[in-house]
Amino acid sequence: MVRKRLRVVTSIGAGVVLFFVGDLAFNAASDQGRWPGPLDLVRTNPWTVLLLLIPLVIIAIRVQNNTSTVPGERKSPCPTAFRLPPRNPNFTGRQDVLSLIDKAFTSSRSARVQAIRGLGGVGKTQIAIEYAYRHLDRFRMVVFLDAEHPESLVPQFLSLAVQLGIDDITPDRAVEATFQRLHDRHRPWLMICDNAGRPSDLRSVLPAGTTAANGCVLVTTRTGGWTTHGPVVDVDVLDRRESVRLLTTRVPDVVHVDAQRIAELLGDLPLALEQAAAYMDFTGTPPAHYLQLLSNRIEDMLGEGEVSDRPGVAIATLWTMQLLTLADQRNAAVELLQLCSVFAAEPIPLDMISRHPHLLDHRLRTAVQDPLEWNQTIGAAVGLGLARRSDGQLVMHRLVQAAIRREMSGEARDQVHSRALKLLVADLPKSIELDPGSWARWSRLFAHVLTVTDIRLPGAANGDAHELLSLAARYLRAVGDQAAAGPLAERALALGEQLYGPDHSRVGDDLVVLARIVRNLNEPATAARLAGRALAIYEAVYAPDHRSVAAALTMLARSLRDHGDAEAALPHAQRTLAINEASYGSSHPETAASLNTMSWILHDVGETAIALVYARRALAIHEATFGANHPEVGVDLVTIAWIMRDLGQVATARPLAERAVAILEARLGAEHRRSRLARTTLHSLRNV
Repeated sequence: MVRKRLRVVTSIGAGVVLFFVGDLAFNAASDQGRWPGPLDLVRTNPWTVLLLLIPLVIIAIRVQNNTSTVPGERKSPCPTAFRLPPRNPNFTGRQDVLSLIDKAFTSSRSARVQAIRGLGGVGKTQIAIEYAYRHLDRFRMVVFLDAEHPESLVPQFLSLAVQLGIDDITPDRAVEATFQRLHDRHRPWLMICDNAGRPSDLRSVLPAGTTAANGCVLVTTRTGGWTTHGPVVDVDVLDRRESVRLLTTRVPDVVHVDAQRIAELLGDLPLALEQAAAYMDFTGTPPAHYLQLLSNRIEDMLGEGEVSDRPGVAIATLWTMQLLTLADQRNAAVELLQLCSVFAAEPIPLDMISRHPHLLDHRLRTAVQDPLEWNQTIGAAVGLGLARRSDGQLVMHRLVQAAIRREMSGEARDQVHSRALKLLVADLPKSIELDPGSWARWSRLFAHVLTVTDIRLPGAANGDAHELLSLAARYLRAVGDQAAAGPLAERALALGEQLYGPDHSRVGDDLVVLARIVRNLNEPATAARLAGRALAIYEAVYAPDHRSVAAALTMLARSLRDHGDAEAALPHAQRTLAINEASYGSSHPETAASLNTMSWILHDVGETAIALVYARRALAIHEATFGANHPEVGVDLVTIAWIMRDLGQVATARPLAERAVAILEARLGAEHRRSRLARTTLHSLRNV
C-alpha cells in the first residue's frame, strides 16, 4: 500500500512538471509584451528554464521506477527467482553468520564466490535461503541449484535458460549462455549452489570472465577445500538458547528444562531439533516421554520424524552418503570413525589412538604406523565433514557418533567398545596419587572413561571396565572430588565381586580404594569396616608381610585414629611401617607414608617428641624423592607444623605451615581437602 501511494504521488508530480514546462514553452513563444511579476523572467529566458526543469522530470521518473524498496517491505521473489525454496518461518539466530556472508559479498566489486561449510544438518541451506530473502531487494535474480549430484547441474542450467528466455540452447552451451544472460539483463544476481561436494564438482558451472561481473555465488558444503575460491564461513550448531527457543516455538507445551535436555541430547543440531519437533507434533508424544525415549534409545530415535522441507531425510541417514564415499576411498578412516563413535562427544586425543597400534583393527593399525597415511586417514574423515580436527584432537558430533553406531552390527559394536576400553586402560597413567602431573591426561580422557564404562560387555572386556572404574575413582579422590569418586568406587567393587567373587584380591583393592574415599567423607567407622574386610581378604590370599596387607593396615590404622581410637590404631601402623621398610626400603615413598601415619598416631597417644622424629623422616624422604614442591612434602610440613605447635614451638612452626599452604594450593588448588587442612593449621598457629 505504501509503495502504491508513493508511485501515485511521483506520477502526479511528474505530470505537473511536464504540464508546467509545456505551458511555459507555449507562452514564451506568444506575442505578449510582458508577463506579470517574476514570471517575466521565464518569458525572457524560456530555454534556460526548460533546461533546468528537464532534470527534475528525469528524477521524478526515476523515483517512480525505483520505489520497489520501502522499509518493512520486500518485493515478491516470484518474478526474479529460480527454484528458491520457501522461507523458513521458524528460522532462529545465525545473525553473526549472515553478517559475515553479507560483509564478504559487499566488500568487493569483483566476482564473489564464498562457501558456508558445516556438518550435515547444521542448517547451512536454511542460512543461504534466509540470506536470499533478506536481500531480495538487492538482486534482480536469485537462483537456487541442487549441487549434491554434479551430473544434475547442467539440466538445471537448461531449465534456468528457458526461464530466462533463451531458446534452442544445447547442453554444452547452457552454462555459458545462462551466465551471459544474467550478466546482460539480470545483474546483480545471486546463485546458491546447495550441498556441494568437492570444489572440482562445480568447476564447470562457476562463472568466469566478464559473465561473472555483478554476480554472487553462495555455496553450501560439508567438505573442505573451498578457500581457493573465496571466503569460507564455518557454521557450528545452534547456541543452546537458540535451540531451546526453536523447540518452545515448535512445541508450545514443552517445559524449559525438558527443552534444555532434548537440545543437549541432540547436540543443538538444527535438523535434529526440527525432526524432534515434527515427531512430537505428528505423534502427539508428550515432550517428557519423548525425552525419555531419546535418553534410552537415541540410535533408534534418529530415524523417527520427518522434516517438512526435506522429505525422506532423517538424522539416521543424513551422513550415509559420506560414509559410503569414505568406505570406497579409505577404509581406515571408517574404522577410525567407528572407534571414535563409542567415546564421549568430547575432543578425542588422536595420540591415544596412535600410541597403541597393537590394540587397533588391521587397517587402522597400518595407518597409524605411517605418519603420512595417518594424516590422510584423519583428513579423509574431516574433509567429508564427519569430524573436525582441533589441537591434536578429533571432535565428532554426538549424532554423527550415534548414526555410525546405528549402522554397526551388535557384534561389531561390542568389538569396538572392547577396543576403546583397552585403549583407555593402556593410555591412562596409573601412578595417580603421587604424580599430579598425570592429572592433565586424566582430565582430557575422563569423560571418555565414563562413557565407555557405561556399557556392559560380554567376556573379558568387563575386566577392563572394572580397572577403569577403579582408576577413575582414584583420580577423583586424588583431585579432591570425594563425592563423585564414591559412586565410581562402589561400581568398581560391585563389578569386581561379580567378575572375580567376593574374596578375590582385586576385590580387596576395590575395598581399600572405597575405604580411602569414605574416610575423606568423614565416615571413619565405615572406612574401618571396609579396610578390615580388605585385610581379611589379603591375609587369606597373601603372606603376612605382603605389600597389599600393608595397604589395608594403613587404611585401618588411619580410620581407627579418625574414629578416636589411636590406641587401637597404633599396632596396625607399626606393623605397616615394618612391612614397608622390609619390602620397599627405608627411603621409599611408601615407607614415608607409613612414617607420616605413625607420627599422627604417636601424637594422639601423647608421644609428641617421637612423633616429630617420624614426621621429619617422612619429609626428608619425600623431598629427596619428589623435590621440594611436591604435595606429599606439603602434607609432611602440615604434620610437622601441627606437632611443633603442641610442643610450643609456634614461631618455628608458622613458616612451615605457610610453605605447606603455598605448595598445596599451587599444586592441588585452593579448595582441595589437603589445602584446606594446611590453611586450618596456619590459622591455628596465627591465633596462638
